[in-house]
Amino acid sequence: MYLVSQETRESRIALMLRTSTDLGRTWSRAVDLLAPGITASLHWAMDVRGDQLAVAYLGHKAGAVTWDGWITTVRGAAATLARGGSPRLTSAQVNDPKRPLLYGDNVQGGGTFQLPGPLNNQVPFPPPF
Repeated sequence: MYLVSQETRESRIALMLRTSTDLGRTWSRAVDLLAPGITASLHWAMDVRGDQLAVAYLGHKAGAVTWDGWITTVRGAAATLARGGSPRLTSAQVNDPKRPLLYGDNVQGGGTFQLPGPLNNQVPFPPPF
């Protein structure tokens, strides 16, 4: 069983993973899922297939006014944490660094999304409707 939660840790907004092998009666220590250098996360989703967990999120680097898309995956986290080990996380940015997914320095989502394509259209976020 996996539990992912967004928590404030040491003045940053982190995504923390905990696992349980006894249907939630006890939980493992927390593991930070954010890619190195990411100081905040926004709008995230997770999926589990067998023993593999994937988390997609918008990530923000310190000093930046843009948000990029990231995916972090881990395989065998429950068994590794149950043995007292540290699971191996793999993270990657999903958008071109020159084309952020969200513009704006408002952590709550004020800004615009950059649409793909030759027109370079920007859409306000959150939408005005």
